[in-house]
Amino acid sequence: MFDDGTGSPSLAEFVEWLFTQHPTFAIELFVRGTGDARGRVLDGSGKLRTDALEDGAIYHSPTVFQLKAMLYHAGIVTERGAEPSRLDPTTDS
Repeated sequence: MFDDGTGSPSLAEFVEWLFTQHPTFAIELFVRGTGDARGRVLDGSGKLRTDALEDGAIYHSPTVFQLKAMLYHAGIVTERGAEPSRLDPTTDS
């Protein structure tokens, strides 16, 4: 993403970008495994509904929290991951 000019993507932007590169990986890793969450994120033909990525409730919280923790400890981000109940995918970068 950095090479594409995106220096500080939000979580929603990151998942959307990852979906274009590796759709199955993006969904399996970042979206909760419930039918409701998957149904909100994917339409009937498997296309991504990007507006659904703005709702923190669709994310698999442990993945998001652990990703942020790893990026924090690697020095890539300056804030640790938020508690799942406080996740705002449009501002969390």
